[in-house]
Amino acid sequence: MNRLALVGISLVVGAELIALMLAAHRIVAWVAAAMAVIVLLAVRRRLAARGPLSVEPTVNEAEESLRDWIVRTQTLIQWSETTRGDWDQHLRPTLAREFFMATGPQQARDPAAMQVTGRMVFGDQLWQWVDPHNVLRSARGEPGPGRATLDDILHRLERL
Repeated sequence: MNRLALVGISLVVGAELIALMLAAHRIVAWVAAAMAVIVLLAVRRRLAARGPLSVEPTVNEAEESLRDWIVRTQTLIQWSETTRGDWDQHLRPTLAREFFMATGPQQARDPAAMQVTGRMVFGDQLWQWVDPHNVLRSARGEPGPGRATLDDILHRLERL
């Protein structure tokens, strides 16, 4: 491509010099224009022979967002099937945040009201896995409650 541009410039300059040496000053511009057109056509033909430029595929933001949500959800499900420490670190904050958002900011400010509402919504058995104050550092290695418990908690959150 660089060689083609260099040859093209040389042709235009050469044509102008020949026209000037022949004392045909009137046709210098016409000859230069003709040579420039020939060079541009050659460049166009060379670019067409290369094929289309690689265009990045258009990004569908909704599709990308859905894909990210699926990956996050699969990761959360995997955390539910590991240890209690993983549950406390990864799932409990998310579940508690969803609970606070569903019940309103007043519940989050009053710990006693939050405890009562949590026990009403989830029951004692499930509330212990959502309650943000029930993190036990000494029991980090114990098995977590599992996917079935996560499913029950999510169904109850859905009903809110």
